[in-house]
Amino acid sequence: MSLRLDPADLYGAAEQFGIGARWQLPLRPSAFVGSIRKPADQGEQAADAIGTGTVLVSPLDMALAAGVAESGSWHQPSVVTGPSGPTLTSRVKLKGLKSQVISRLRELMADTVSSGVARAAHVAGSPLYGQVGTAPLAGHHGMRAIWFVGFRGDVAFAVIAFSRSSAFDPAVQLARQFAERLPAGY
Repeated sequence: MSLRLDPADLYGAAEQFGIGARWQLPLRPSAFVGSIRKPADQGEQAADAIGTGTVLVSPLDMALAAGVAESGSWHQPSVVTGPSGPTLTSRVKLKGLKSQVISRLRELMADTVSSGVARAAHVAGSPLYGQVGTAPLAGHHGMRAIWFVGFRGDVAFAVIAFSRSSAFDPAVQLARQFAERLPAGY
């Protein structure tokens, strides 16, 4: 399927979710900004299509992408220093992101938690939306990054666990624990 994908479309989709967006937090060292580069060959393009290959993201990048699924807009991250939470100063409506794409993405994320591989993350109250994945951990033979990205209410988040197994359980359990501890109303 990836051979039918125009690389420009793949990069455009990544950009719509903030991958490669230029932002900076007032921290030292600064947070990692994700990237995706032009693949060298068809094999690399196939790997990019499933989120490996030249795709480099941090859990923060993936939480920001989950935020796009929740709101339809990319928000620059901010540092929360008090109980009142952040003030959203940068909200960027991304070009080409259609409401039906966001609606379908939300449906898929809801299904993943309600009846899919992340059903152990389901919590009572406000629905939890999420997606799971796994990727080899570069430089660590046999280790994998197991992740869950999602949102509940207007809180988008990502969790990552490292394991020699490709089972999603560690990340799914962390996501459930996080979602359960969100304040009432989320």
